[in-house]
Amino acid sequence: GNVPGAVASLRSALDVRPDWAQALHILGVALAAQRDFIGARAELVRALELDAGLLQAKKTMAQVHAKLGEWDYVVKRGRQYLRERPNDELTRLLVAQGLVRLGTYPAALETLEALPVESRSGKIHYAIGKILQNRGKLDAARIALLAAHQEMPSNADILLELLRMDVREGRFDETKVRVAEALEAFPEDARLRQIEGVVALREHRPDDAEAAFKKAVELDPSDVTGYQRLARFLLQAGRLDETARTYEQALEVRPEDPQLHHFLGVLYELAGDQERAIDRYEEAIRFGPEMGEAKNNLAYIYADSGTKLDRALDLAQDAKSLLPDSASVSDTLGWVLYRRGLVGTAITYLKEAEAATDPRDASLGVVRHHLAQAYEANGERENAVATLDRSLAALEEHMEAAGEDPGSQPEWAVEARAMRKRLGTAGG
Repeated sequence: GNVPGAVASLRSALDVRPDWAQALHILGVALAAQRDFIGARAELVRALELDAGLLQAKKTMAQVHAKLGEWDYVVKRGRQYLRERPNDELTRLLVAQGLVRLGTYPAALETLEALPVESRSGKIHYAIGKILQNRGKLDAARIALLAAHQEMPSNADILLELLRMDVREGRFDETKVRVAEALEAFPEDARLRQIEGVVALREHRPDDAEAAFKKAVELDPSDVTGYQRLARFLLQAGRLDETARTYEQALEVRPEDPQLHHFLGVLYELAGDQERAIDRYEEAIRFGPEMGEAKNNLAYIYADSGTKLDRALDLAQDAKSLLPDSASVSDTLGWVLYRRGLVGTAITYLKEAEAATDPRDASLGVVRHHLAQAYEANGERENAVATLDRSLAALEEHMEAAGEDPGSQPEWAVEARAMRKRLGTAGG
């Protein structure tokens, strides 16, 4: 169990005998156990250079390449290993996964179907079913998934896939029977309780769904998926405070999960708690630099409050590079530029946002209000008036479609009407 000690001992041995391929392989395994996959790859490469016939090192190398997302090499090393060990199920599944990641689904299917039917485990049947689903071969996919279910009747992943198929095909009663049988056999299985909650929701039994989701969290407090299902249920019920508390509990389990921080940021922003929203978005970005939505939302908060505008611009530009086709991101970038006084460039992005926003989207009025302000700042009074008229018309259409009280206006609409009154008529 002392992996760091083993690493130190292996390095000492290799100082004396640097061409010891087996020791290099074991060192690679130890480094992978420490999640130093780059270091593990380097040692395994050296091992295979010294002894190309070191079969187990090829298997380990395929696993390390998978951790690094190097799918071409996963396939290459995995196939080398399978030539000598064709019945190794885990490596065959890994090669198929690599081929799927590379978009070569027929080759992935061929890799799995190379095993005779009588030799296929539930995991192989499940993987075949998933690929067939992706290829649109739903009848064949159902056969494979049912074969997987027969081998592993309490497997939650298989039950969920069959549930989705049953819903689409009007066979939901079959799912209810499978889930009930699985729960009877394994009543303390947290993931089965999650599926019990999904079934209850499909049958419009919210109290039973909530009880099932809470039981799942109680049974396995380390499974973040349980918290997420419960949180989504609470959010749909409009219970924002409880939703936030549930995500906070999930963060205790996985404190470096950027998605959880992002979801909390969204919830706090909806609740008007900007300070806590900022904290969560900043954490989301710290743990997930690729989180374009978190960067966009944080940039918008900073721009709207007129604070940290340099930081807001950096965030908005990052979000634009990550989500180049997002109307919301174009709006945020334009709004930040407007607040920074770069009005001409702001207009370009705000026009882009208006064109890309769905006419049914409630945010369209806000986007047009931003654009109108930029037009006014740029001395384009007539364009500002026309855009304000479009903005308020979009709001009225949305409120009418949603059946909302026309007397209840959002804050931005009050500002837009005051601005429209101040500017007067387009020709005046």
